[in-house]
Amino acid sequence: MHAELGELARQLTLERARLAETQSVAKVGSWELDLRTNVLSWSDENYRIFEVDVGTFDGTYEAFLERVHPDDRTAVGRAYGESVAARVPYAIDHRMCTSDGRLKIVHERCQTFYDDAGTPIRSVGTTQDVTADRLAEAALHDSRQALRAVLDSVPQRVFWKDRDSVYLGCNRPFAADMGVDDPRDVIGKTDFDLFPPELAQKYRDGDNQVLATGAMFEDLESYEQSDGDVRYIQVLKTPVHDARERIIGTQVMFWDVTARHR
Repeated sequence: MHAELGELARQLTLERARLAETQSVAKVGSWELDLRTNVLSWSDENYRIFEVDVGTFDGTYEAFLERVHPDDRTAVGRAYGESVAARVPYAIDHRMCTSDGRLKIVHERCQTFYDDAGTPIRSVGTTQDVTADRLAEAALHDSRQALRAVLDSVPQRVFWKDRDSVYLGCNRPFAADMGVDDPRDVIGKTDFDLFPPELAQKYRDGDNQVLATGAMFEDLESYEQSDGDVRYIQVLKTPVHDARERIIGTQVMFWDVTARHR
């Protein structure tokens, strides 16, 4: 019996070591809160994520909140409290306090368990450092906003489509020409939704030429206004490629060149 207990203890120690290694590789820590005693247990990876020494952590829910950024504590506390009351898991991003004032963002997940009487007795969860991902997302958002501002400020009409000539986006001047305020209202439409059939087919043929050849397509269009004035439009279509250099759509730009043509 003593030998069997010793083997079980050895296996348990080994499994704990493997779990710690797995969490270290995945950069995901785990924790458990005993709601009857308010004892909070952290895994080794959780200590690493919060940059806390084992000996300096009190192991309580309040001690955890002290390491949450002051501006995020109310949101974290509310999310946890509502989760326990509604008996549903929750997930939240929040900033944390670091000794040197660095920005660090973690993603928390939690689920609470209850006894037969419905009393919450234990909460378990995971913590993941998502700082790099969130900063990259913010940088991408800022980049897209800057690009959007540029596209919306140029006089040229700009839009892009997929291989089926379905609109994926456009700038505001083009959206205004189509009679809508928000460029997103153009997404999902085709030329047949926006133009007379003969024009729509002409535009579709131009798209297909670009998709088939991979070459730029240029055209000079003219149309007569209601007052008899003839306007000239320069059209430029280019292929859009993915990361593997496959053509996945077209990008179109056109602008009024009447004065220059004349």
